[in-house]
Amino acid sequence: MPLEHGILVPRPSRKCIPRSSNGRTPRSGRGNWGSNPYLGTMHYVYVIQSIRYNNRYIGYTANIVKRLKEHNLGKCRYTKGRKPWTLIYQEQYSSRVDAMKREKFLKSGQGRKYLDIILKDKI
Repeated sequence: MPLEHGILVPRPSRKCIPRSSNGRTPRSGRGNWGSNPYLGTMHYVYVIQSIRYNNRYIGYTANIVKRLKEHNLGKCRYTKGRKPWTLIYQEQYSSRVDAMKREKFLKSGQGRKYLDIILKDKI
């Protein structure tokens, strides 16, 4: 794990190897590429901040614009009462699993410290 700003930061791999239904990597011209709705989709880990209450929320999604609108329209339980929200940080991943791992890290104690240091310069 690399050390950034005195905090250990795990770096998930950004490889996305599509698999066919039998679990093998498809060869050229073979395989079922249409069965995976996330194949070729970028996934984002995002941090939004409440303008009114100054709270942060960390999540992941495949469509940041749509997700931010959902937060601001009150369609999300946690963020409903703390509107309006603004996007303050995002990271892009080629696989949903990597985005989920990064979200989990950013919600941990070390991840929150990392965000505090990174966002201190941006806010």
